[in-house]
Amino acid sequence: MTPEQNLQLMQTLDDSWNAQDWKTFSKRHAKDCVVYWPNQPPTLGIVAHEQEGVEMFKTFPDNRVGNRPYKVMFAQGEWTCTIAEFTGTMKGPMKGADGKMISPTNKSFKVDFCTVAHWVNGEIVEENLFYDVIGLLKQIGLMKGQRSAWKWRRRNDVSELIPAIFFGHGNPINAVMTNGYTEAWRRCGTRAF
Repeated sequence: MTPEQNLQLMQTLDDSWNAQDWKTFSKRHAKDCVVYWPNQPPTLGIVAHEQEGVEMFKTFPDNRVGNRPYKVMFAQGEWTCTIAEFTGTMKGPMKGADGKMISPTNKSFKVDFCTVAHWVNGEIVEENLFYDVIGLLKQIGLMKGQRSAWKWRRRNDVSELIPAIFFGHGNPINAVMTNGYTEAWRRCGTRAF
């Protein structure tokens, strides 16, 4: 496939996401694809990737990737790169790391969403997804008041400022769980919030 054909497939992939057309969504990915979300283990296979999409729509039923037109869209060889405006509103609950449900905030988010995809024979075999997770969480109200909490903590202890949110393997919100990046922030005393 040509780079231009892969870009067309990418655009129809995001069309299928927006329409919750999981049949087309699955066709655009190889059965054993690997999907990398920010700061978490990779999602392995289209079945798991489709399930995390279904879960995302339960929490953010109006989420949408602005792909017509993309902000940026280019390809080289078997790779495509797109940047889109990603929007949504937290209208459904999500499960916290402790197993408790987090109530919907009914607040909206708007962030840039970058997808870098490796295509082989018209299917994505590797998908790398990038966006501002912290910005998204602040916009939907899950990090409200974090700045004022800073003054009550030691300079090098930001671990309690990072919420451990979990509502299904592979969900992008998992990126704020304690991990190597957040531990590095804590060690260097970065005031990220």
